[in-house]
Amino acid sequence: MPPMKPTYGELEKRVRELEHEVDKLRNLEDGLKVREGTLQALLNAPTETAILVDLEGAILAANEVAAKRIGKSAAELIGLGIFEYLPHDMAVSRLAIAKEVIHSGKPIRFQDKRAGRFYDNNVYPVLDDEGKIRAFAIFAKDVTETKKAGEALLLERDKLLAALAKIKTLSGTISICAACKKIRDDKGYWNQIESYIRKHSEAQFSHGICPECANNLYPDLVDDDKN
Repeated sequence: MPPMKPTYGELEKRVRELEHEVDKLRNLEDGLKVREGTLQALLNAPTETAILVDLEGAILAANEVAAKRIGKSAAELIGLGIFEYLPHDMAVSRLAIAKEVIHSGKPIRFQDKRAGRFYDNNVYPVLDDEGKIRAFAIFAKDVTETKKAGEALLLERDKLLAALAKIKTLSGTISICAACKKIRDDKGYWNQIESYIRKHSEAQFSHGICPECANNLYPDLVDDDKN
């Protein structure tokens, strides 16, 4: 007995079901496009390198800053191995860091130097719904100018400390004899004022004689000069 042909009503119902399935697929596709666009927007938002790689090191997504530093467009980077663009020693160290992130499940922050520039790097594990690490999010910030400024500041600080170490200053209350003008030091000894000041400062003395003392000590010479 040949199979019965569907009725018009059954066909109409099936068409509506198919249209509903198509609408669901379209909505899903639109949602994926929105999510993809949002992801790319989030990647491009930072002013520094942002790259998403899988556990094998293949690039899943990258922002324009990362692409510019590597020398390709963001689209061209998709699927390429990130370790291919690193020197061998650096690639080995990056692989070790990736293994550490997988083992600990925690992000790692470190600094390194590439092509004369200093970078502050952060590697974050990306987890799936089951809590397993499926990818890495890598952010690298160029901190060259900040590092140079910090080094210059430290150099100036060292120079200042060295200069301060050479400076001897007089401060506090100084005991001085009312008669002979000797000064008592912190050990209780009385010192000539010149000796004390020379010891506790950078001052040097040159000796002369004031007019009043000259008149008292050498009155004849002073009178001759006046005449």
